[in-house]
Order: sequence, then C-alpha cells, then structure tokens
Amino acid sequence: YREWRMTVFENGEWQSGLPLPGTTTRVFKDSFGRMISNVLSFEQMDAEHGSSSAAVVYRNADGETAFAMASRDPQTDADVETWNVAKPIVALTKANVQMRAIRDSTGTAAALVFNIKKAGVQRLYLWQDGAFRPVN
Repeated sequence: YREWRMTVFENGEWQSGLPLPGTTTRVFKDSFGRMISNVLSFEQMDAEHGSSSAAVVYRNADGETAFAMASRDPQTDADVETWNVAKPIVALTKANVQMRAIRDSTGTAAALVFNIKKAGVQRLYLWQDGAFRPVN
C-alpha cells in the first residue's frame, strides 16, 4: 500500500507504479499472517512521530469492508513497514466505508470519523478511546 506512485520514462520505455522518492512501502497482514492486498484507508494514530499503531479500512478475502486497528512490526526494515492487523472491529458486506482522523495540535489522532454507506443509507460514526461513541 502506497499513498502515491509515479511513472518514469527510461531507455525508451514507460515504467509505471513506481514509488515516489522518500515514500515507504507498507505491508499488511491479518491475525492469521495472510497478506491484505486491498487497503482502502490508513491513518497512523501519531503521524508526526511515527506511531506504532494505526487504523485500517480494508476489503478482506470474503469481500467485506472491514475496520481494524493495526500495530507496526518492530522487525521492519527501512524500506518496508510491516503492519499486523488485529481482528476486525467492524466487517460489513456491500458497504462503502470512509475514514478520517481528527488530530489535535500535536498531530496525534484524537478520534476517527467514519462515513458508512450501505443499501442507500448513510451514517456517520465517531471512534474515540477504543470504542464507537454516539454522535449527538
């Protein structure tokens, strides 16, 4: 999973899907050690300081859109970050899930806002302190 990719023209040929200089490749594994290839959204909880925890929205092998917390593997090398995704907190069939972090002045994610669309219904949910909170 990369946020950005680039295309270059070298030796008379185009090459696409290359990483931008300075970006990091992220590899995601589920609780069984299987690779997660379809990551829809990724938010590090403390982006300024390279946090070891993150929130991930992804499509699992069953076709469900899932939300889970992930932790960075400390044995990660400089070019590839390996993230271990815990058991999904929410997994929905035929749903569109968008996630945004609400950050404080230090860059730490204080909460997450979810926009979930399913079967013509759209709702907003707030995730804070490890649980969904009512939005009143």
